[in-house]
Amino acid sequence: MIFTELVLENFGVYKGRHALDLSPRGRKNVVLIGALNGAGKTTLLDSIQLAMHGKLASCSNRGSSAYDDYLRRCINRDTDSTDGAAVELTFTNRNAGEDEEIRVRRSWSAPNGKVRESLSIYVNDELDTPLTESWPEHAETFLPSGLSSLFLFDGEKIERLADPNHSADMLKTAVHTLLGLDVVDQLNADLLVLNRRKQENLSDSKTRNEIAVVEKEIQQQEQARSDLIADRASLLNRKTRAEKRLGDATERYRRDGGSIFEQRAEIEARRSTAKSSLAQAEDQMREIASEDAPLLLVRDQLVEISDADSEGQLADQAKHILSVVGDRDQSILEFARAESASNELLKKIDSFLTEDRAKRSELAEADVSVRLPMEEREALHALLGSSGERIWSDIDKATRKFDAATSELDSLDRMLATVPNEDAIDKLSKVVDTERDALLLVDKELGRLEIRIDGTNRSLTRLSEQRERLLTKNVDAKFSEEDTQRVVEHATRLRETMGRYRTALLDRNLKKLSGFVLESYRHLLRKDSLVNRVEIDRETFEITLTSPNGSAIRTDRLSAGERQLLATAVLWGLARAA
Repeated sequence: MIFTELVLENFGVYKGRHALDLSPRGRKNVVLIGALNGAGKTTLLDSIQLAMHGKLASCSNRGSSAYDDYLRRCINRDTDSTDGAAVELTFTNRNAGEDEEIRVRRSWSAPNGKVRESLSIYVNDELDTPLTESWPEHAETFLPSGLSSLFLFDGEKIERLADPNHSADMLKTAVHTLLGLDVVDQLNADLLVLNRRKQENLSDSKTRNEIAVVEKEIQQQEQARSDLIADRASLLNRKTRAEKRLGDATERYRRDGGSIFEQRAEIEARRSTAKSSLAQAEDQMREIASEDAPLLLVRDQLVEISDADSEGQLADQAKHILSVVGDRDQSILEFARAESASNELLKKIDSFLTEDRAKRSELAEADVSVRLPMEEREALHALLGSSGERIWSDIDKATRKFDAATSELDSLDRMLATVPNEDAIDKLSKVVDTERDALLLVDKELGRLEIRIDGTNRSLTRLSEQRERLLTKNVDAKFSEEDTQRVVEHATRLRETMGRYRTALLDRNLKKLSGFVLESYRHLLRKDSLVNRVEIDRETFEITLTSPNGSAIRTDRLSAGERQLLATAVLWGLARAA
C-alpha cells in the first residue's frame, strides 16, 4: 500500500479542512513535514491510525480513555461538537495485478454529548458497502494494528526508545506484538483461570475461604500497584517537564554569557601571562636598541666608512713600499748589467720599474679622510658581518614575540569586554540551580516510588505463590470427577507446553532480530570496530552491546547520538523482522 492523500476536518489542532498530498513524484518519494512543538505533527500520525483501525488504534494521547471520550476530545475545540470531525486516508493497493485506489473516511460528531461515528470505504471513488462492513478485518491485512507502531512513529518515540529506562519496555511490546505472544500470554492466563476454578470447585470450604482471603489481598495489591504506576506516569511527565525547563534555563545561561563568565578567571590569568610576555618583549627590544642595533639603520654609511678606511690602509702600504723600492730597483738594474743584459732589456726593466713607482706614488698621494684604529676596524667589520646578522635575528624574534603578545592581549581584552556582570549571571545561575534541584527532587520521588512498586510486586508474587499452594493443597485426594481431573491435568500440561513454546519462539526470533539490529546499527554508525555483537535479553528485553574484544558496552555510556542511532537501528530491525 502507498499513501497518496490525508484529509483532516476539525481534527485536533486542525480547524476546517486540510488536505496533504502524499503521492510520490517519480524518484521524489519522501515527504517531510516540519513544525514547532504542539503544531500537530504527531496528530497526523494519529489520524492515519485512527482512520485505519478506529477503536483499535494506538494513538499517542488516548491513554486509557474510552473510545467515545477520545473521539469527543479529538473534535477541534473551536468547532461546534455537532459539526463533528473527520479523517480521510487514501492509498493505492495492488489487487489481481491492477492498482486500485482505496479511500477510508471516518467521521464523527457529538450531538447532545453522545458520539456518533460513521465509516465509509470507497474503492476507485465508489462506495463499497461489503468492504465497509468488514473493514476491521481487511484493515489488518493492509496495516496490522499491533504492528502499526513500528511504522508510524515520530521523533518523540525515537527519543523515548533511546532512553535506556524505557527502551526495554517498548522493545518487549513490539516483539510480543510481532510474534503474537499477547495471544499466547492471554491463552496462558485463561488456562490458569480455568485451572484455578476447577481446583476451587474441588477444594474444601476452609481452603476456599483461605483462597478468598488471598484473592482479596491480591486485588488490593494490584489496585495499589495500579495507583503507584499511575503516580509513576505522572512523575515521569513531571520529570520530562523539569528536564525541559532545566535545558531551557541552561541554554539561556549559556546564551547570555554564563559559559564565558565561568572562564573569566582563566581569561584573566591568560591576560596576565600575555601582559608579562609583552613586557619581556619590550625589555628585549630596549636592550637590543641600547647596544649596536641603531648603527644598523646607517649601514650604507658604515660600508662607506669601511671602504674609506681600506683605501687609507692601501695608501699607507704604498708609502711604506716607496720608502724602500728605490734601492731595490737600482739593485735590480745593476744585477742585470752584471749579467750582461742587453741595452734593450735594460731599458724595458727600467721602464717597468719606473711605472711601478709612479703607480705606487699616485696611490700614496691619494686624499684619505678616514683611518680607523685596529680595534674599531675589527668592530666595524664584525658589525657588518656576523654580529649584524645576530642582531637582526634578535630583533626579529623580539618583534614576533611582541606582536604575538599584543594580539593575544587584544583578543583577551575583547573577550573580557563581553563578560556580563556578576548580578545578571547570578540570577541566571540561581534559575539553573533551582531547576536542577527540582529535577533531582523528582528523581528522588521516582526512586522512592520504584521501591514501593518493587515491594508491591514482591508481595503479589508471594501472594500468588501462596494462592497456588492453597489451590494445589490436597487436590489429588479430592478429585472426584474424571472430566475435571482431565481438564486440570491437560490445562497444566498445556501451560507448560505454551511456556516452552514461548521460550523457544523468543530465543529463535530474538537471535534473528539481534542480527538485524546489529546490521542496521553498523550501517548507521559507520564504525564497524565499535560493536561486534548485539544481544537482547529474553526476560528483560534489555539490549547488550559487545565490542570486538569481548567486553560489554553499556548503552547508558553511549553518546546521545549513538543511542539515537541504536534506537533507529532497533526500529529498522523490527521492521525488517516484521
